[in-house]
Amino acid sequence: MIRPKHFLCSTAMLLLACITSFAGTTIKDFRVQHSDRPLSVEDKHPVFSWRMESDVRGQKQTAYQLSVVRKVDGSELWNTGKVESGQSVDIEYKGVALQPEKAYGVKLKVWDRDGRQYEDSTSFETGIMNPRISAWNGADWVGLKQLKLDAASMPLFEIESDFRLVKGSVASFILGADDIR
Repeated sequence: MIRPKHFLCSTAMLLLACITSFAGTTIKDFRVQHSDRPLSVEDKHPVFSWRMESDVRGQKQTAYQLSVVRKVDGSELWNTGKVESGQSVDIEYKGVALQPEKAYGVKLKVWDRDGRQYEDSTSFETGIMNPRISAWNGADWVGLKQLKLDAASMPLFEIESDFRLVKGSVASFILGADDIR
């Protein structure tokens, strides 16, 4: 037989255990170039950002460590070592220049005011890293082979307008359109 006093005490302890298991500190929104797991980073020296989220009063980051590895062979390209800093926004990658069309992994360690350590990781891929149009030579259209989008022979929108400048020598034409295909 469970006595009401014992039942109430057991329930309170269980509730307290549940609450404290959800309490704590975590790392959130670990990003590369302000994006979550981007697939086309075009910068050879991207930036990293994250947030420390905590329900612990007065909690703060006191240090961080970042490590960037090349996914194909696991080789470490950059390791900050433990950096005593509360900074967590726009930490610039200062390792060897990243290569185009490669996958990278990033590991993050963060220390709080009590010396406890938290970890998170993310990944990203670099794009072609070449702004010239010639970088697209040999690229193929991704999609149906039957559908040809050729603006010269199949215009989607045709606009004709006559207007006269009443005053000045500059004009602007703004069009908004929505192609529902």
